[in-house]
Amino acid sequence: MTDLTKLPVTVITGFLGSGKTTLISQLMQAPGGRRLAVVVNEFGDVGVDGDILKSCAIPDCPAENIVELANGCICCTVADDFIPTIEALMALEPRPDHILIETSGLALPKPLLRAFDWPDIRARITVDGVIALADAEAVAAGRFAPNVAAVDAQRAADDSIDHETPLSEVFEDQISCADIVVLTKPDLAGREGVARARDIIAAQASRSLPVVEVAEGAIDPRIILGLGAAAENDLDARPSHHDGAPDHDHDDFESIVVDIPELADAADLVAAIEGLARSHNILRVKGHASVAGKPMRLLVQAVGARVRHQYDRPWAPHEARRGRLVVIAEHDDIHPDQIRAALHAVTPARPGNGRARRFRESHGLEETPPRWILRQAPADLVVLSFSDSDLGAFAQAWHRGGGPAGALPSLRLANLAALQHPLSVDSYVEQTLSGARGVLVRLIGGVPY
Repeated sequence: MTDLTKLPVTVITGFLGSGKTTLISQLMQAPGGRRLAVVVNEFGDVGVDGDILKSCAIPDCPAENIVELANGCICCTVADDFIPTIEALMALEPRPDHILIETSGLALPKPLLRAFDWPDIRARITVDGVIALADAEAVAAGRFAPNVAAVDAQRAADDSIDHETPLSEVFEDQISCADIVVLTKPDLAGREGVARARDIIAAQASRSLPVVEVAEGAIDPRIILGLGAAAENDLDARPSHHDGAPDHDHDDFESIVVDIPELADAADLVAAIEGLARSHNILRVKGHASVAGKPMRLLVQAVGARVRHQYDRPWAPHEARRGRLVVIAEHDDIHPDQIRAALHAVTPARPGNGRARRFRESHGLEETPPRWILRQAPADLVVLSFSDSDLGAFAQAWHRGGGPAGALPSLRLANLAALQHPLSVDSYVEQTLSGARGVLVRLIGGVPY
């Protein structure tokens, strides 16, 4: 790319929890030969998405190329935040080939496109495309447009009636501004749900749009990068509910941050979040928690009552082991005292409780055993043993009886001696055992485990 070539920018929008961060992390891992830079705009003060993406940094998208703006809406602070951020990324050496902008889940994309008309960057930047993500299950369930046909009929009968809600306005603005719609989580929606979601999107779109189904963010970068849309020159074809308004705000939505102490059990936190979603119409919860006996941090991501959690990284030596969650809902559904009371009611860890402490006591050790991280890909069958000769004999017998290629399930072998540190166990469970169809543990040779 020469200095005279405009730097392409892709705006990735989509409602809360639609999978924007997952999609970007996949693009970072497989950028199609591009050197990427990423701008992450958070709604709320807890930098969850930026933290996740920085943990995925690779040479083609190093950590210094990932910038987090936690002000809720970058297009509201163009001069103060957005322009300096873009200029800083363009000044990097080597210069990025492509910039990805992840908007907050409540952002209206069209005002952001107008920001690209700013004189300082217009001659050097172009919006390659706007990608709108939509959660197939949420759309199919009518969370954004409960009954499109009924609403259209009522509008036709009386155009003075406004049937829009804050949720539907944001959703419709994001779809109307898009060049491509990525329908996420199709596996959760099912075939009928996906078809229903496609119908709703087609009804909301201002023009015919390609719709691509994507699970877990896995997409060929050629589908959504390199579109050459020059969206900043095509604003009239992207209608918004806020066209003609001098400004826009996010007063319909509100977020609070809740600090929580170390927990005894992750399941209790999941149950509390599920309960809040049902009783207080919570739209989104994201953040992290500390669980007793777990040397890794628990990442929590919830969309309504659907909660996903996993251990994402070890706690750093300087970090305080406590949790912090950002809770997002419509303004009238945010009751800070009640929300905090529900989350603080989760059973806290007792001082000194935890698996690492119990392990040391049972082995008479002052410290935990050495830590190894076994980076094995998942397999159909995992065999664990303390004896290398036992594992070797098992492998030989497996290969002798294999027959034609693919006749036997895939196999992974590991020595239990490398899995005596709690962090080693947690990492191996997450990376390898969680994808296995069967696990065989043979306690031949070695101390009781």
